[in-house]
Amino acid sequence: MDQYLQGPSLQGSHPSTLNELYDSKDYLVIPSQYSYVNIALVSSTRNSTYATRKLGIENLTLALQTTFKDHNLDALIYSEQANLVVELGSASQSGRNGILAAVTRSPVVTVPAGLSAPTADAPKGIPIGMEMLGMPWSEAQLLKLAKLVSEVRNVRRMPASTEGFVESKALEVVPSIIPNAANIPALYPVGTL
Repeated sequence: MDQYLQGPSLQGSHPSTLNELYDSKDYLVIPSQYSYVNIALVSSTRNSTYATRKLGIENLTLALQTTFKDHNLDALIYSEQANLVVELGSASQSGRNGILAAVTRSPVVTVPAGLSAPTADAPKGIPIGMEMLGMPWSEAQLLKLAKLVSEVRNVRRMPASTEGFVESKALEVVPSIIPNAANIPALYPVGTL
């Protein structure tokens, strides 16, 4: 993080280290996340807990691979979250299942699976996602599966906010957007959008 904060791509006045940023109090941390921030500030691969956590992740990855092999699976399918999303401003979103793919370095694709029951805050219901996790290098197979699921059951709904009429003026000329390529290495082609 310090290397990023000290990099030439950042402009203007800003902290040059994570500790300096943290000490400035010029950020927003959700109260339930304070312990994670404090741990991150002192975390290192040299910490005594690192090896234990790394071993736990490797054991989980092995268990996942063994499950795929023993049951001849193409994918694991599960809900994206164990519970509905919390209201805006809530302390934390618990019950996320996406961490499995992240820590086991497994490919995953998410498709709409339906909607929750309507509520006063969500009169059409809340979109519910379904994740399909595969073994490494199975991305093509997962995308085919996701396409099939989406074709069989089209559950996507437009949000209520898109149903109203929005006034806009006609453009005489389509605007040209030219990115500032000063900090982009020449290796990456940049064109006009």
